Amino acid sequence: MSDLPVYDKDINDTIWLGGIAYCRNKGWDISADFMYHARYGNGQSLTFYNDSNVIKKVRQSRVYKSIISRWISDYKKGDSRLYRKEGAEFTADDIPDLYYAMQHFTIEGTFKSNGNLFVEISDTYDFTECFRVLKYGFSKGNAANDYAARLAFNGYLKKFLIFIKGYEWAGERNNKPAPSQPSTPSHSSAGFSYPNNAKCVNDILYIRDSNGNRIPDRYVSIGDNMTVLDVGYTKQLALVEYPTPSGVRSGYVKNATNCISYYYQDQYSNGSTSETVYDQNGSVLGSLDPWEHATPLYRRNGRLHVVYSTNKGKNTKSGYVVYNGKFTKF
Repeated sequence: MSDLPVYDKDINDTIWLGGIAYCRNKGWDISADFMYHARYGNGQSLTFYNDSNVIKKVRQSRVYKSIISRWISDYKKGDSRLYRKEGAEFTADDIPDLYYAMQHFTIEGTFKSNGNLFVEISDTYDFTECFRVLKYGFSKGNAANDYAARLAFNGYLKKFLIFIKGYEWAGERNNKPAPSQPSTPSHSSAGFSYPNNAKCVNDILYIRDSNGNRIPDRYVSIGDNMTVLDVGYTKQLALVEYPTPSGVRSGYVKNATNCISYYYQDQYSNGSTSETVYDQNGSVLGSLDPWEHATPLYRRNGRLHVVYSTNKGKNTKSGYVVYNGKFTKF
């Protein structure tokens, strides 16, 4: 690499902030934002959702339109694959802002039963390719990349993950395969042990084992209805049943309370005395204070299973109660 003054913070700040200003002047706000985050974001990942300006610009790109159009076309023709994944890249002659912000990316899609196609684009913002000027000749872009690679190597810039998540309307599929029949009877026609009591919102919930380790390629998508069976206080893991293309599955997710929207939030109202909370074996877990509210999940053997608040926050522990708390919906 060239002998640029990569250790002089003031000079580097001037050059880097100048690059950000250049991008903004060109109308490349995504590139400018990502450059700023690489310097000052401490490596934290960025996630953009369906209504963000980032995904709006992505939808304008030729490569995105081509991939989504092909996926939906195959789906409507009866292609049985509900999950797709491929690599792609934005080009400078199409939307330069996306080219300089990301260029290469991975795109995944999952067709949902309601006709939506859930799309996730991911990339790592870094500068791993060095010596572009020597390899491809001088250009402003190659020189800037080599300079940024040197800054990243010396810790001035921090790489970070980018996630872009949204929905596209796929519609009904032609020649839809007949629904598979469950091999064993279930408590509901949908295959869940109990009726759905929550929805996944804001972000994907990754499926984990009982120790909290992620299980590859398993997650609950934004918008999916699910049944929360239990919320463990110690590990803050929630046991859930969730839909997949092959049927209902179960697993643990982090108890991310901003991503689990309960149908019956706070609809249980305790009376004037403390209410004991039990586990499934009848052992005491804790108690609800007088007049405290909780959220009903389901009823088993006549007892309500509720999730309630603790010193760890709202909806951080669940168990069975005897008193109905004025809740009569099940």
